[in-house]
Order: sequence, then C-alpha cells, then structure tokens
Amino acid sequence: MKRIVILMLVMTTTAAFAQRPNHGRNGQKKAQMAQLMEELSAQQLAELETKKLTLALDLNDAQQTQMLAVQTEIAQDRKAAHARMKALKESDEIKKPTAEEKFQKMSEGLDKKIEIKQQIKQILTADQYEKWEKMQHHKKQSRKAHRGKRR
Repeated sequence: MKRIVILMLVMTTTAAFAQRPNHGRNGQKKAQMAQLMEELSAQQLAELETKKLTLALDLNDAQQTQMLAVQTEIAQDRKAAHARMKALKESDEIKKPTAEEKFQKMSEGLDKKIEIKQQIKQILTADQYEKWEKMQHHKKQSRKAHRGKRR
C-alpha cells in the first residue's frame, strides 16, 4: 500500500513539473524589454540602435550622424505600424486581407528594405557593410529559431 501511495505521489509530482511553462527569468526579461521598447520614443530607439552599431562597426562621427537619420526613419515606421495594429485590435476591425492587399503590403515592405539597405551601403565602408550584413543575417536566424520554439 505504501509503495502505491509513493508511486502515485512521484507520478503526480513529475506530471506537474512536466507541464510547467518554462518562462522563468528569460520570459520576464523579454516582457520588460518589450514594455521598455513601447515606452521609448522613436528618437530614443534610433539613438540606442545607432550606439549599438557604433560599438559593433566602429563608426566615425559622420557615419554615426548619417546612421542616426536612417535609424530614426526605421524607428518611426515601426512605431507607426505598431500604433496602427494596436488601433485595429482595439476597434475589432481586423479583417483578413485579400491576395492583392497582401501582395501590395509585401511589395511596399520589400521596397522600403531595399531603400534602407542602399542608404546603409552608402554610409558604411565595405568591411563595415559586410559585418552589418552578417549581423542582419544572425538576427534573422535568431528570430526564426525563436519563432519555431513558440509554436
């Protein structure tokens, strides 16, 4: 009888731990970072990203100024898109886009990426640009890996 009770206790404990979500500190940190990013202005986000790039790519003063302009444009676009999505969610007007709307949105996004990439290519030296490309590839791979874990 004791063995059965102990066995049941072990199985219950194991099942409880197996179903606990693994958020821990990492999940809290991500939530705090997301909240911080939402609270910061587009200009502040652009300054932070420019400083990160300055550290990673060893940008000179002229490059920093030019990169700040590009990063400000990117941050403003992101903030505007975030505000549009938030407004749509709150108004419950989310509808499934048509194939033509999807194509238009994807085309505009890719055009914007091409424009930004060309601007950055003009700002950076060949070595810096190559390193920036590797950084972008790494970010993309990290997002893909993270997306796979969530599903």
